[in-house]
Amino acid sequence: MLAAKLEHTLSLKDARAGDTLTARIMQEIPLPGKGKIDFRSLVKGSILQVRRDANETGVELTLRFDVVIDHGQNLPVFTSLRAIASFLEVHEAQIPRAAYDEQTPLSWATTYQIGGDERFGDGGRVRNRWKENVGQAVQGGVLVYVKDNPQRGCEGPAGEEEHPQALWLFSADACGVYGMKSVQLLQSGDRAPVGEITLHFNKADAKLSAGTGLLLRVVSAS
Repeated sequence: MLAAKLEHTLSLKDARAGDTLTARIMQEIPLPGKGKIDFRSLVKGSILQVRRDANETGVELTLRFDVVIDHGQNLPVFTSLRAIASFLEVHEAQIPRAAYDEQTPLSWATTYQIGGDERFGDGGRVRNRWKENVGQAVQGGVLVYVKDNPQRGCEGPAGEEEHPQALWLFSADACGVYGMKSVQLLQSGDRAPVGEITLHFNKADAKLSAGTGLLLRVVSAS
């Protein structure tokens, strides 16, 4: 999993096929064999197609994120979109949900992840909506076991996802669209054509704001 934040605002009114997209990794990602992808590494992609609705009221946007830039290396990947969250959802996931002592480090406060998991401060546990422990809070995010979410259409862990994943502000079962009422995820990119993500916006002049949270899943091209 790659938990990232969109770097620049995308105006659909001006968007064109071939435009570059950039997101920044928001939590260090541990890899098998003691490797890692550094915090603030980049994920780059591009717009594949912008298709206006017949009545000109909405827009269908197809895009992909297919390169991770880490330690000066360009690493090609196929990714699907597991979850997307508005910049307001991202902001609210960092606000303490109870009385907070300002003399205590903010990172120790209890917060709620995007999707509903409860994070009990750095070093504490992470608990889902059913009061089950799903992982641990770490500096800058969480390391949790990915869960399925059949109600929203997401399957459980696959391959390396059997190990705890760095999901930043997202819940273990985060899936779909959060805080963006006029946006629908039509195609996540986990099936053919693999890596192609399609979103529909109900307004032709909508914007995908800088700070939008992205939970990308690395998928196989086969």
